[in-house]
Amino acid sequence: MQLSKPQIDLRIITSDLAAQLAFWRDTVGLQFSAHAEMEDVLDQYRYQVGQSVLKINTKKSDGGLVRQSGGYRATYCTQFGLERPVTGTDPDGYWIEVSQSFSLAPQK
Repeated sequence: MQLSKPQIDLRIITSDLAAQLAFWRDTVGLQFSAHAEMEDVLDQYRYQVGQSVLKINTKKSDGGLVRQSGGYRATYCTQFGLERPVTGTDPDGYWIEVSQSFSLAPQK
């Protein structure tokens, strides 16, 4: 498989925006990078994760966007400099596990 770009963007659709933003900022420790409005239907809040982007989406109106069960059920990732692992569910009930990342480079 050849990807069109060297990263994966993960999109979460939420009904509890404030709780999701606080979770990814305060619990996981990600830095907010941008807000985008998609017509009159969707607000998107982006967090940069290396070259990847976590996109938290919420409906602005009843048109067009329907939350469906499917896609990823869990997210597992590692992070350098993590003070403590994050294990559990996000505010919408999706399983999240963030663990300490260690360099595999040989020690000099």
